[in-house]
Amino acid sequence: RTVARRHLVPQEEYPRAACLDGTPPAIYVRRSASRKWLLFLEGWGFCFSLEDCLNRAATSHGSTDGEPHHLDLRSHGPYFSTDSIENPLLHDFNWVFVRYCDGGYFAGDVAEPVVVNTS
Repeated sequence: RTVARRHLVPQEEYPRAACLDGTPPAIYVRRSASRKWLLFLEGWGFCFSLEDCLNRAATSHGSTDGEPHHLDLRSHGPYFSTDSIENPLLHDFNWVFVRYCDGGYFAGDVAEPVVVNTS
């Protein structure tokens, strides 16, 4: 089984954890019987300008709006295979897939929204 369940970061507890459009970040978790964990940070790159961040905020790399409740992680690489021959090191791990949506390498820390061209 390679399907993981979505969890949104609770904005009441972590108000500064947000995607570019202000939606809460999402993580997907697939549990197994193992005590071992793989933490996978989705890559995408940083915004190189405010306009770039504004444009990205309307995509899946800047928003979790419409994010599915379940995600088949198998499509994200061989490290999400449960086949012990194809994936001998990680096949039985618990998997955590952290969606990238902040445009700043998971290091964004803006207290108030930034206005770009009145948007």
